[in-house]
Amino acid sequence: MKIAVISSAGGHLDDVLAVFDAFKDCNVFLVSYDVPTLKGFQYPGIEKLYYIKYFGASVIKVFPSLLLSCLTYLRIFLKERPQVIFSTGSEIAIPAFYIGKFFFGTKLIYLETISRTYKPTYTARLVYWISDLFLVQSESLLSKLGSKAKYAGSAI
Repeated sequence: MKIAVISSAGGHLDDVLAVFDAFKDCNVFLVSYDVPTLKGFQYPGIEKLYYIKYFGASVIKVFPSLLLSCLTYLRIFLKERPQVIFSTGSEIAIPAFYIGKFFFGTKLIYLETISRTYKPTYTARLVYWISDLFLVQSESLLSKLGSKAKYAGSAI
C-alpha cells in the first residue's frame, strides 16, 4: 500500500514519527514544507520526500503557499497515486486532503496533534468532514467534534 504522509516540520512531524511503526509494511512518501530544518531529512521507511514551497507563517503568506501547493499536490499525486493520505497537520494538509479525496478518491486519515486537548485546530475542523478516519489523542476533544472522531490514545 502506498501512503502519503503530509506534515509540517516540528511538532506535527514528531507526532507522525511517533506512530510511524503503523506504516512499516507500506510504501511511504513524505510531503512537507521546504524549510531549512528538513534539508537532508531521512527517516527509515520514508522512501521519498517532496517539498511544498513555504512563504512564511503570516496569514497573508499562507494563502499563496496553499494555492501554489495545490498544483504541487496534483503533480505529486499523479506520479505517486497514494491509496491513503495520513496527516497530523498543520495547514499543509488541507489542500492535500481535498485534492486527494475529490480528484483521486484517496482514503484520508487525520490524527489531531497531541497538543490540542480542549479545542481542535483549524486544520482539524476543515478536514474533519472529508476524513475517512479522524483520530484524537485527547478524550476531551470528542465532545467538541462529531461522532466521526475516535479517541486513539496518546501517540507519544
